[in-house]
Amino acid sequence: MRILPQRYHPTADDLTGLVSHPSDFTRNYCIVCQSRFRLFTNAGKSVPECEFQDEITSSGRRPYSKCVWCRSVERHRFLWTHLSTQILKEKEQIRLLHFAPLPGIQDRLVDLPYVDYVGVDLTKQNVDANCDIANLPFGDESFDVVICSHVLEHVPEDVKEMSELYRTLKQGGLH
Repeated sequence: MRILPQRYHPTADDLTGLVSHPSDFTRNYCIVCQSRFRLFTNAGKSVPECEFQDEITSSGRRPYSKCVWCRSVERHRFLWTHLSTQILKEKEQIRLLHFAPLPGIQDRLVDLPYVDYVGVDLTKQNVDANCDIANLPFGDESFDVVICSHVLEHVPEDVKEMSELYRTLKQGGLH
């Protein structure tokens, strides 16, 4: 039996709008944590009325899109699919830098013996280094792969931060 870690416990808001589905546990498979569920929870924040309202939900939340175990949403599962099928499939030794690590993906990458994983964040506790993306403590061309998803829209000088990312990326590396 797996015990759900505290950081993955769904909040009351996550459970809003859940409805039962037939007990087909293959319906919702999370490729990140490799778990099957009868349903996923809703994700996203409520948004005011907009032209795309019918494409999301009446509340602005995406129905059945968040894994109840690892809390990954569509973009996280897409990222893991790309990583596992394109970047990590050769199982060659790589050094990987991950900004604002996504817990499920971080857990999977740390477990891979051929990945030298470095997780960084400005404030999170469960990372290898707390640092500002604009002033990284790593040498030039230190990493084969850099993952920086949903970070640059939150920084004041994104061009400076992108330059810093490229500085740490090996020539021919992936970002």
